[in-house]
Amino acid sequence: MSKSRNYGQLAKFALGVASAQWGVGNMSYFLMPHLIEGLVSGEIGLSEKMAGLVGTIELLCLAFTIIVLSAHIERIDKRKLAVGGIALAGLGYIASSFFDQVPMIAACRVFAGMGAGCAMAAANAMVASHDEPEQVYAWSFIVITPIQALTIAVMPYFIELGGHAGAYAYQALNATFYLVVVFFLFPRDEAPPETRVKEKWFPKPMEMVMIGALFVFLVGDAGIWSFTERVAVSIGLDIKTVGLVLGVGVFAVPLGSALASAVGMRFGRYLPLIFGLGLMSTTVYMITHTAVQTVYMGSQISYNFAYAFALPFVYGTAAAMDPKGRVVVAAMGIGLIGGAIAPFLSGLLAETTGSYGVLGSLYGIIFLIVLVLTALAARTIKRDDS
Repeated sequence: MSKSRNYGQLAKFALGVASAQWGVGNMSYFLMPHLIEGLVSGEIGLSEKMAGLVGTIELLCLAFTIIVLSAHIERIDKRKLAVGGIALAGLGYIASSFFDQVPMIAACRVFAGMGAGCAMAAANAMVASHDEPEQVYAWSFIVITPIQALTIAVMPYFIELGGHAGAYAYQALNATFYLVVVFFLFPRDEAPPETRVKEKWFPKPMEMVMIGALFVFLVGDAGIWSFTERVAVSIGLDIKTVGLVLGVGVFAVPLGSALASAVGMRFGRYLPLIFGLGLMSTTVYMITHTAVQTVYMGSQISYNFAYAFALPFVYGTAAAMDPKGRVVVAAMGIGLIGGAIAPFLSGLLAETTGSYGVLGSLYGIIFLIVLVLTALAARTIKRDDS
């Protein structure tokens, strides 16, 4: 089989799982700055803390759904789970656009989170079954980035037209698109799901360390990402410009992912982790400690590059620890609890201290902790891929 055909099959595989994982499973996560802005600046006029809480509720439901599925994922048809999850998420998105009371919006976001959790669990388990999970994660960023960039850049116009309702309706529109892509491109299980009764799975000590690494990683990423738009507004950027900056910044993602794919396991896991997570730590500090708009923009783009480079090695380490996908799915579920708490934590810290600088300092340290934990977990993986 030719190398170009290998790349073609890998890209198709990656687009199918990326549409479920990043397209829908991660949609509210990567759109959180806009979603918070819609709740704060729209007709509802929520405080930053309350807007962060709405995001936290949805992400918690996403996380708990993944955790519940993690111990049983090898016995579930992953394609059906992905399709059903996206459909449920889409219904939750459109329903939440019809309400302007926080309890009703939160209730709709519960269902949206559950559906997104199903899609994300199915995608991560499918990646873990692949021979090269780091490559799949890298390629998934490469193929999905142009769509995400357009999604981020366009969303402010929907917020301007309809506030939070416009934002949620826009999510439903995107979910419909991804449902079609996943229906046709999400890979099928090579073997039928296991039906025999098995012993209950519980993570080993180093697997728990890796789960902890994903938890800390998503606390840091969600914490800074969810308030990066508020940081930009605080130094004088309007939301349309911010949307453009974030959209353009997403184009740094395929560069980071392409470099991660090219590096692969040539230098082992440690050096790529040091480079990627070290750069994330530096740039997240810069984002929140500058009043110069061009420095903010450059730091935001650099952060996206570093994130895209580091993530395949962080997630790939979790996937390589268990080809059945239990570790990476459980790590994603537990990790998203951290990601769910982070918007509320960031809002609370910002309101309490009156400064966004504390966020950059805290999350910069957090990414260094991720480096240590992931390096420890990676020591247990057999080195036949190094």
